Amino acid sequence: MAFRVGMKVVCIYAGRWDAVSAYGDEIWPVKDQVYTIRSIQDYPSHGLTGLRLAEIRNPVRNYPPNGLMEPSFLSDRFRPVVDRKTDTGMAILKKILENHEEKVRA
Repeated sequence: MAFRVGMKVVCIYAGRWDAVSAYGDEIWPVKDQVYTIRSIQDYPSHGLTGLRLAEIRNPVRNYPPNGLMEPSFLSDRFRPVVDRKTDTGMAILKKILENHEEKVRA
């Protein structure tokens, strides 16, 4: 998945955010909530990508084994928000149907 800074994402899985090294007062994403990607952190040695979100800011602290940092959230727990262009198409179809029903009644 190609995430980018500024992209809107929705949290699809929020279970068990708390890591062993967590301090206990971090703010975690909430399932079905929409967020904006503020920064992206790659962890190549683990094959993971973390997202930092504009709507959530946690303090910079020591998180072993990564050291001093603001926590990021695993990218596989998010998906991009999809702009549903079909909504516009459906509105047009409903209008056509309404016009047709008015003609039939007349």
